[in-house]
Amino acid sequence: MENANILVVAKDRAIIDKLKNCFDDKGHQVIPAYDVSLGFFLAQKNFPHIILCQEELKEGDAFELLGELGADPELADIPFILISAAARADSTELSNQGIAMAITESMSEGYLISELMPLINEAIAGRKRRQEYSPE
Repeated sequence: MENANILVVAKDRAIIDKLKNCFDDKGHQVIPAYDVSLGFFLAQKNFPHIILCQEELKEGDAFELLGELGADPELADIPFILISAAARADSTELSNQGIAMAITESMSEGYLISELMPLINEAIAGRKRRQEYSPE
């Protein structure tokens, strides 16, 4: 099976480290970013399978990044997972905003793996090849 690129955009280094611990040993690459502009740049550069984003960032927030991703046709369909401090009850509202899933910062590594691996496997299986661009 193909390994996934997982973009993690978070201001909290502990969240990035927790997700690295979850997925690095499974062969997946965790790409860290700390703000909206770097997260968007790394999404364009690495074309991740999924994006996990903490709600509040150093500069901006998850919804600002989601808006930038949605404006790029190549990145708009990448599953976006919101990492929030508290549980979110209204999954319909989140889905309407383009968020595939919401998780809390306090989730255990085991729970993260059980929740995110099906989404990662689905993203790997459904991935379209990225169009090659010629400098001509």
